[in-house]
Amino acid sequence: MDAKQLESIHLRMGLAQDKLPLARRLTADGYYNDAVSKAYYAMFYASRALLLAVGEDPHKHTGVVSLFGEHFVKTGKTDAKYGRTLAVAKRLREESDYDERKHATQEEAERAIADADEFIREVQRLLEEALA
Repeated sequence: MDAKQLESIHLRMGLAQDKLPLARRLTADGYYNDAVSKAYYAMFYASRALLLAVGEDPHKHTGVVSLFGEHFVKTGKTDAKYGRTLAVAKRLREESDYDERKHATQEEAERAIADADEFIREVQRLLEEALA
């Protein structure tokens, strides 16, 4: 892996980690749809960092979810719950961002943040293995 790829991995993980405090603030202020979106993007950027570490660089959300499953869930490197968590977060983010009738609840926002926090910890573990 070259220095540019390693820098991109670190930048993406930084973006992922920046989104969680923002999601928490948005939840505290009652902006649940936006909190759900930020929690998903934390997972999205973490996934993209991890995928780059194994030579993949998808740009579309569906590609990120699919390749995460292919490289880490199907191979047994991580529990299937992380693939499901990412897919559910993507769906909820799409509903929250694009469906004007969707009003995420405080519970959904808090769950999305907790899921993203756990997901990022798992991605960090996987990254350590991939970069070793």
